[in-house]
Amino acid sequence: MSDNQNSNLIMDAVKGNNVAIGQLANNLNCDFNNLSSAICGVRAGIQEVAGNINFSAERVINAANLGDMNIVQQLKDCCCQTQ
Repeated sequence: MSDNQNSNLIMDAVKGNNVAIGQLANNLNCDFNNLSSAICGVRAGIQEVAGNINFSAERVINAANLGDMNIVQQLKDCCCQTQ
């Protein structure tokens, strides 16, 4: 499967599409529940950043897709730092 197809599945999964999560889990050979939990964490991070900057979640996603490095950095800081 092409990277573009997986990217589309990721976007659908973030939007809550369980079929996309299942297909992505299969493509990545990982557990559905673990992947679903990870996607929930990303979704929560998007919501947190959206609230912090008064954007809708969709606007945060669009900004990240367009390469807005400020948004990408905020998502990274929110979701990807380990303590």
